[in-house]
Amino acid sequence: MIGLASNGHVIRLYECPLTWITEETGELLRMLRLVKDTSVPPLAGGWADQPAWFVEAFDIYTREIADWQKEQAQKRKKHGE
Repeated sequence: MIGLASNGHVIRLYECPLTWITEETGELLRMLRLVKDTSVPPLAGGWADQPAWFVEAFDIYTREIADWQKEQAQKRKKHGE
């Protein structure tokens, strides 16, 4: 399978990408969605009090969601919806 990453690079997949999703990955995605929906970070304090890995993951997550939403809006516009 060949896919196109949001940065425009081609990705060649030789197995189902769902096999990469571990239980921990699923938990992280649920946490990211919860933080996005509630605006409450997982640890007490502000963003400066969160682990750097979480801040980076949240940034990637929110950018990917925004890119996907933009693509969906463009598709709807193209198809006259």
